[in-house]
Amino acid sequence: MFDLRYHAVSLAAVFIFFVIGILVGVGISGRGVLGERERLSLEADVEQAERERDVAERRVAEQEALEEYERETYPAVMDRRLGDRRVGVLYVGSAEGAVATGIQETIDRADGSLTRMRALRLPIVTGELLRTVADLPDAPNTVEDLGRALGAELVDGGDTPLWDAVATVLVEERDGGSSQPLDAVVIARTVEPQRGQSARFLAGLYAGLAGAGVPIVGVETTDAEPSAIPTYWSHGFSTVDHVDTAPGRVALAVLLEDGGPRGAYGTKDEDIPVLPAVDPVAPPVD
Repeated sequence: MFDLRYHAVSLAAVFIFFVIGILVGVGISGRGVLGERERLSLEADVEQAERERDVAERRVAEQEALEEYERETYPAVMDRRLGDRRVGVLYVGSAEGAVATGIQETIDRADGSLTRMRALRLPIVTGELLRTVADLPDAPNTVEDLGRALGAELVDGGDTPLWDAVATVLVEERDGGSSQPLDAVVIARTVEPQRGQSARFLAGLYAGLAGAGVPIVGVETTDAEPSAIPTYWSHGFSTVDHVDTAPGRVALAVLLEDGGPRGAYGTKDEDIPVLPAVDPVAPPVD
């Protein structure tokens, strides 16, 4: 990692500085300017700098070995992990940035199928949104109810009259049809936290997804601020807060598996694990 290598280089520079200090100090001491106590203190500083430099260099070597191991094992760990599972992706905001790259990389590497993607335009315009569905049978009367019904439709597929109706005012970008049901859903928020009616709509949407009976995983990148992870937790979703890293993508793939574990994984909270248990993928049957 860059920080460890930078630290090792810094310690090496400090070490050289102290060595020069000792040499200069000894020379001055020979002329009676530097006392024995000061010389011993400088020597002790050099020894401490040497120890810290050695520790940093060992950590850099360990980190480089770990990165090499990760590069070598990552393809094998991801290969066929999602088989042909139909995965949906819902962006609360635009489908962009490192979070979108991480999600796509996960699905592609694990041989999953990106069956349906929807990116939402937020904040919502409440009156306009409800008017688009007003003429439908059993039309939702509130944004919470509309969100809940949209969440169920997104997973179930087939006829999706609500998504069809709101497409022009709610959907910023879309990919994939609606005919097939989904086996799992990934959620990523790329806008600021919403308030008012938009927040109520999203709460309903998350509730509809949570009740759909498939794995739902909320993801973000290591530098995402403010974090959406607490919101995902509150709705019972599994979470990955480091999808921009290889361990994060492995965690996401494992959580999306059929019968996979549930839980929270990442690097932002020291109380949660980085990865779930990663079982081997069964070889294909001839």
